[in-house]
Amino acid sequence: MDGKKWSGIYVFAKNLAISVNLGDKVDIAGIYTEYYDESEIQASSVTVTGTEPLPEPAVVAPSAICKPKDCSTATPPGTKIPCAGGADAEAYEGVLVELANVEVASTTAPGSDCKPHGDFSVKSAGSDDQMFVSTLFRAGYNYTPVLGHKFAKIVGILEYSFEQFKVQPRSCDDLIGESGATVCTSCANPPPTVTIAQIQNPAVPGHVEKPCAVKVENVVVTTPVISSKHFYVSDPAGGEWSGVYVYNSSGLPTTEIAPGKLVTIEGTLDEYYGLTELKPTSITVTGDGAVPTPTLVIPDEICTGGSKQENFEGCLVKVENVKITKECVAGNDGKDHGDFAIESAASPGEELVVGAQFRPAFSCFDTNNACPHDAQYQACATDQRAVDLVLSSITGVMDFSYDQARLQPRSDSDVVK
Repeated sequence: MDGKKWSGIYVFAKNLAISVNLGDKVDIAGIYTEYYDESEIQASSVTVTGTEPLPEPAVVAPSAICKPKDCSTATPPGTKIPCAGGADAEAYEGVLVELANVEVASTTAPGSDCKPHGDFSVKSAGSDDQMFVSTLFRAGYNYTPVLGHKFAKIVGILEYSFEQFKVQPRSCDDLIGESGATVCTSCANPPPTVTIAQIQNPAVPGHVEKPCAVKVENVVVTTPVISSKHFYVSDPAGGEWSGVYVYNSSGLPTTEIAPGKLVTIEGTLDEYYGLTELKPTSITVTGDGAVPTPTLVIPDEICTGGSKQENFEGCLVKVENVKITKECVAGNDGKDHGDFAIESAASPGEELVVGAQFRPAFSCFDTNNACPHDAQYQACATDQRAVDLVLSSITGVMDFSYDQARLQPRSDSDVVK
């Protein structure tokens, strides 16, 4: 059966122990519902009854199914993705579709929050209307969009999510360049067991590209848990390329996670605003270890654009004999989030931002956590951040967010006066 209008639907099979593959024929029992305007069956049972040839995708133009969000009125103003069409989008929701003879029009198509989340957009020759291509199934393949890259075809399920229609390619076979060959590389299946260095360092043999799935075994937790979810881990020896941020967006239990715990993590790699993240699908505490000794560095090596900024991303480091040069480094929103800037005598004029990701354990010298952070900066009696204050050392993990590399002390004991 070929793909036609109104012929597909999303099946939500939460907590069902099922195994299905492409081409399986299934009987489904459940409840039909609209979840945030996407049609779905909330399945109570799914039974595989045989196999069936896959339907041929419905060939559609981007203009027929595009419905991006207009971000030109957002704060701050974003991009308005051209799309004057979208008349058939609802009819093809959940259906296997094909976009033929298209090219990449934008490498960072914005989400409904007007921020990039890995999507890109394509358009047909002679048309400005752009269709989003997204990453729902990208744990199984790797493709980095390039502006102007031409495709013979892009095949995928048309999904409606977060107020936008998106084509979701299922594998490398769905992304075919104008030469007739796939434009991406497949991820290993099952996911390989790797070191963090093989995640972070592209020059290491066995380096794994994002957004493939990986497994890291017996790595050591180097920080407290942030917001009851997220934390940093390191290869036990520490050093360059040894650390990574674990972004536990699915809320896996973290009650046993603490500095020094050894963990085995399975998950998918992602790059979020320039920061490498490991998004876990499972976290297992395997024992107790030792937090690695922080690597002694100087600020100009690890500051934004520094020669070793990438090398030490996610790693535990230490800077010595530094002084505060700015008592507040405001965020992109102009507000004080507890950040300040330092430099060392070894690299005068090269500022490193010190963040407050672990507040309140790290109080930003605010002894009672009484200062009005997350507001416009103002002097506060309990805030001890002061220009020219000399500090013996600061220890922490290296983070990258909002276009800045930041040293993130884990607690007040990481700052020695």
